[in-house]
This record gives sequence, C-alpha cells and structure tokens, in this order.
Amino acid sequence: MAQTDDQIENLFRFTARFAQEMLSESGDFYPFGATISADGKIAAVSGDVGGEENPQPRDVYESISAQLVRIGAAGGVEGVALVAQVDIPDDLGAQVEKGIRVHIEGDGFARFIYIPYEIRSAGETAVHLHELLAVEVQPQFFKAQSPD
Repeated sequence: MAQTDDQIENLFRFTARFAQEMLSESGDFYPFGATISADGKIAAVSGDVGGEENPQPRDVYESISAQLVRIGAAGGVEGVALVAQVDIPDDLGAQVEKGIRVHIEGDGFARFIYIPYEIRSAGETAVHLHELLAVEVQPQFFKAQSPD
C-alpha cells in the first residue's frame, strides 16, 4: 500500500504542478485527466468533445470523467486524477474564491483536493497558491474495486 500511496502522491503533484503552469502561462486551463500505472508511469487523459474548436469546459470535464470511469473499471492503473478550475465551496473557508480542484482516486481512496489560488500580475503573471483543502468524496472511478 505504501507504494500505491507514493504513486497517488506523485500523480497529485504532477497534475497540480501542470495546472499551476497552465495558469501561469495563460491564466486559464481546460479540465484534464491523468492516470498512474503500477510502475509509476503517468499518462494524460484528454476529453473528446467532437472536434469542437472552443468546447465548453463542462463538456470536456464530463468527457474525461466518463473515460476515467472506464479506465478505473478496467483496472491496470493505480490511480486517476481529474483536474479543473472551480469556485471553492464557501463552507470550506478558503481565503480566496478560485481554486484548482484535483479529484484524485485510487483503490479505496477518493478525495477532492482544492488548491486555492490568486493570479497576480506585476509585469509577469504569478500564481499565488494558498493552503490545500482536502475533502473525502465517494469514489466515481474505482467504484467496483472500493469497499462499500
């Protein structure tokens, strides 16, 4: 289990860093997904929205979510992540409204990890991250493998 925990942490760090890079470069990003295999290889999962040039982020999110459900049910990966920009729920008491949400799952583990952020521009775009907020959620992607 320790190896799986390390892999889930590596997947989280990779996806959070990529989201931060996208925010730094353009101030925005489309939802994206990723998986991590038993040997630690991270693979991207993108959304298929029928070739639309400017798809709605929600459509991209739902497409990736459906793919991750299939991947989780098929097995062969240690963890999956689905990342999006969100407004952080008020009841979490975040210092700012905007956040990166990493929905991360492995067998027996499912969390929304919110990373509140501010974009500060002083000649160069800088993303200031605040303290992480983690919320346990019901599994979506590893339902068949997780205990009820």
